[in-house]
Amino acid sequence: MRNFRLFGALALCAAMVPALTSCGDDDDDKGGDGTGGVLVIEGERISSISGVQFDYDSKGRLTHLSDNSGGLTIDYSRGKIYLDGQEDGENSYKVKFNGNGCITELHNSWSYTESEGGHKYQYKGSGTVTFSYNGSGYLVKCSSKSTETGKDLTSGVSGKYTESYTTNLTWRDGDLVNAVEKGTEIEGNDKDTWRDETEIDYTSTVNKFRQLPMAVSSVLNDDTVWDMIAAAGLFGKGTKHFPSSLCETDEEGYSNTISCSYRLNSVGAISSETISYNTYNYSYEEVSRGQEASGIVKLPDPRGFFMKRASRK
Repeated sequence: MRNFRLFGALALCAAMVPALTSCGDDDDDKGGDGTGGVLVIEGERISSISGVQFDYDSKGRLTHLSDNSGGLTIDYSRGKIYLDGQEDGENSYKVKFNGNGCITELHNSWSYTESEGGHKYQYKGSGTVTFSYNGSGYLVKCSSKSTETGKDLTSGVSGKYTESYTTNLTWRDGDLVNAVEKGTEIEGNDKDTWRDETEIDYTSTVNKFRQLPMAVSSVLNDDTVWDMIAAAGLFGKGTKHFPSSLCETDEEGYSNTISCSYRLNSVGAISSETISYNTYNYSYEEVSRGQEASGIVKLPDPRGFFMKRASRK
């Protein structure tokens, strides 16, 4: 089974406005164009995280992420997120925003063939992920449903795979303390369910600008591209304090604890974030220095929400 990941190998984090531009309970407003989603800290916003460049348009919207291997574009006029050079391919995703600039829906469809071991296979599928926010601007729910059909064109054998899951996020006193993911996958006549839970502990250090740390947003996916976009403010308001650790427990009771730590700059914004052994360095620019997106070839495949369970096998 191919690894269907919507958000890929980047790490995305952005800043939030002093007079918080929060993503409130505005999910019914499908007319949002992303305006207001980006976090601004004392006249500055994130310009890069560990070599990944952030670009903005004249409206202050995040439009482009790039490194030395390529780029990812957010096209507000077309309602799409895509790898540069692949505007209408399988690495192009439809996107919706609420009136406050937060992402409320992502949709992807694909059709491709590949050869392996003397056989030729054809795959077709689609998936939709929705995001819900409460009145305080916190992301409280993520739901996904994906379906794929596959056919061995050499032997004529075909099959179908479906997967759905919902992650409910619990906030307490301004901090995300618990995330529970429940899902079901069906492959042929086989059906399986799973339940994963993440508990987050915090330091006493106040997150002055309510940035959304990548460690916190990572409870929704296994990759860092979406985490960087979340850091920019497009997935809602950040935590009141900085996290100290995350404890992940799967349905079999296996636990894994991840430590995290932060260094702050002179105004109290994140200067660096360390998650386990990985450190991400943040840089900021004055809002007036923002540039239009520049085209680069492509980034590593940015998938992360669709067919989450299948990708772990």
